[in-house]
Amino acid sequence: MWFLDAVTAYNQMRAAERLGVQGTALWRLGSSDSSIWKIWDATRADDATREKLKDVPPGPDLILEGNGDIWKIDDKPKRGVRSYTYDPEMDLFTSETYEELPAFL
Repeated sequence: MWFLDAVTAYNQMRAAERLGVQGTALWRLGSSDSSIWKIWDATRADDATREKLKDVPPGPDLILEGNGDIWKIDDKPKRGVRSYTYDPEMDLFTSETYEELPAFL
C-alpha cells in the first residue's frame, strides 16, 4: 500500500521546489493526512512548524454499516503521535515512526 502522509508530502514538496515546480495540488481533498495543512504553505518551514507534524489528528471518516438513519458511535476518535528524524542540511525528513496510530470513528 502507498500512503502519502504529511511527512512524506513535505519531502516531496521540497524536492519539487528544487526542480523548479511553482506549485502543488492535492488530489482527493479530505482523504489525506489532515496534518498536511500544517506545512502545506510553509515554503520555508521552521522547526516549530515541523514540530506540529508529531501530532496526527484523526480523520473525519465514518464507517457506515447497514441501512437507516440511526448511528451508534462506539468510541471517540483518538489522536496519533509520530516521531521523525530531520536533516536540516537537506531540509528533508530522513525517517518516521508512528508511535501511536490515530483511531477513527
